[in-house]
Amino acid sequence: MAVDIRVHCYQTGGGGGGGTGGNDPYEYWYDWECECNRRFGGTWWIGDDPSYEAYDVWVAPPEDGRTSINLNNYLQNFDHTAGSTYKITLAVDQPTPGSRTVYTIETNPLVPRERSSNSRVDIGHAFLTIEQTKPNGTIVKRSLGFYPDAIVFPKKPQGDGVFYNDEQQYFDVSLTTTLSESNFFAVINYLKSHATEKYNLNTKNCVSKCVEALNSVGLNIPETEGEWPFGAGMNPGDLGEDIRGMILGPSQTRNLSGGTAPPNQN
Repeated sequence: MAVDIRVHCYQTGGGGGGGTGGNDPYEYWYDWECECNRRFGGTWWIGDDPSYEAYDVWVAPPEDGRTSINLNNYLQNFDHTAGSTYKITLAVDQPTPGSRTVYTIETNPLVPRERSSNSRVDIGHAFLTIEQTKPNGTIVKRSLGFYPDAIVFPKKPQGDGVFYNDEQQYFDVSLTTTLSESNFFAVINYLKSHATEKYNLNTKNCVSKCVEALNSVGLNIPETEGEWPFGAGMNPGDLGEDIRGMILGPSQTRNLSGGTAPPNQN
């Protein structure tokens, strides 16, 4: 998942080198510091006023036209057909593949206020692909991920949580586990029963939602936490590296090559 950082830069008093006098704001999509100090000179602060640090790391719903899903409807085609094989894949898009980096920031210099089509910060993403193969060869497959319903950021980390269809979502590493019928439906029921939980950057994000669902049936996925400005919690960078280093059980396989989630079926 890619998000943006919005930095408000205000100047205190007369500025030099092309800056403006008074409390004249400049707003830039940039990284953690105010480029105005370097570009315009003078003394600047970051924020809506001098007392507020506006390091706005935004986490937003998907911007590709997808709509949120109702899990009861989305997962209704999974059934208890005798002889079926059930498996769930935990897929992770890391900010930096092969690294525990919690986020990456583009190092381009100053970018004007207008948002470009390219997000400025990559925090990664985690999602699940749920699959049933019936004895007659019929496959039921769904991919899903947990998102905030509206923008959240470290100073305001919580909002309504929603699930989205994550078919064709990119990932760097994944872990697939074949489950018993009872454990498979226990995971589905866990997701459904927790579908209305709030999204929280620190305690209930895309990673923690997936990991908690799988660990509810004893998979023991590591719950490593990392830190970011004004927050900390489970994150795709750490989860990806945990998967790379896990000792796999006999019912598990690992994909280190990456790819995209398969299309939904039936």
